[in-house]
Amino acid sequence: MFAQKKYVDSIDLYTEAIGLTPRDPLLYSNRCAALLAAGRAADALRDIRLAKVVRLKPDWPKALFREGQCLEALKRYEDAACAMWAAMQIAPDDKLIKKRFQNCVKRGREEFQASGAATSSP
Repeated sequence: MFAQKKYVDSIDLYTEAIGLTPRDPLLYSNRCAALLAAGRAADALRDIRLAKVVRLKPDWPKALFREGQCLEALKRYEDAACAMWAAMQIAPDDKLIKKRFQNCVKRGREEFQASGAATSSP
C-alpha cells in the first residue's frame, strides 16, 4: 500500500498489525513513514519514539533518521539536526543521513537569521 502512495490504507494496516504484535518496532517505524508521508508529522514522531522504546535500543540509526525527518517536517530544525547527527555517529557512511543533517543545519541557520536574532544588539 505504501509503495502505491495509499498512505491512509497503510496507516490502517500498520495500526491493525501493531494491535496484533505490539512489540515489533518495525511496525511503528513503518507506520511512522506512512504518517509522515500523509503529512501527520506529530503522529509520526510519536510512533518513531515508541519504536525506539519497544526496541529498547535508543541508538537505532533508522529510528534516529526518521525522528529527524519528523522533527524537520515540524520545522524543529535544531532538534532534527541533533537526531540526524546521532544517526550519523552510528552510520557514518550513510550519505542520505549526512545530506539531511546538512539540510537541517542550513534551514535552522536560515530560520535563525530570518528571525532577526542574529542581528540583535546587546
